[in-house]
Amino acid sequence: PYSTLTVHQSQDILALVVFLVLATSISQLIGRMTDNLNTAHARENETTRLYELSLVLAKQHRELDIIRSLAEHILRTFQSDRVEILAETESSNLLVRLPHNQLPGMDLPPQPTLLISLQGATHLLGEIRLWRIEKPFSPIEDRLLHTSASQGVLALERARLTASENRARILDESDRMKSSLLSSVSHELRTPLSTIKASVTSLLSEDVPWDSE
Repeated sequence: PYSTLTVHQSQDILALVVFLVLATSISQLIGRMTDNLNTAHARENETTRLYELSLVLAKQHRELDIIRSLAEHILRTFQSDRVEILAETESSNLLVRLPHNQLPGMDLPPQPTLLISLQGATHLLGEIRLWRIEKPFSPIEDRLLHTSASQGVLALERARLTASENRARILDESDRMKSSLLSSVSHELRTPLSTIKASVTSLLSEDVPWDSE
């Protein structure tokens, strides 16, 4: 009959207990395997995303291109409502905001959902501001965001070091050209000056009889 549990033989109670223990153990094992599988998939997705970001950033050499690529990656990967990246440079501040136009019917709060600093080796390079209203960021997403920000910092520092190296090379070439120019000019000046000096010395000398002409 339904909604009843009748055991006719006592040994069947032991069988039911064993079945219950086995079912509980198997469900726990399956649940643990499912959690491990989900974790493995999350780590694989995280590694893939970071690898894609590193490939994109490795191709960029200007700071503006690096910031724009980082913003596009964050907007696409985390399905954010808005991404803003502010970077401080020697001459001015760079700001990239995606998407460029606010979607109709979406009023975002003034304060971002998540704020991540772009901390360099010696000073602060900027910050990342993210808005996502419908779903909060999970711990895995937060870790992936900070790792992406670290890759962005490395790319920015690489770009700045490259720019400094180029400026130093240009200055060195400029100094070498100026030295060559001064050497050439001084040589061109020394030749007529030596001729004039020799002529004046000869004219002033009393050992040579010069006529009036």
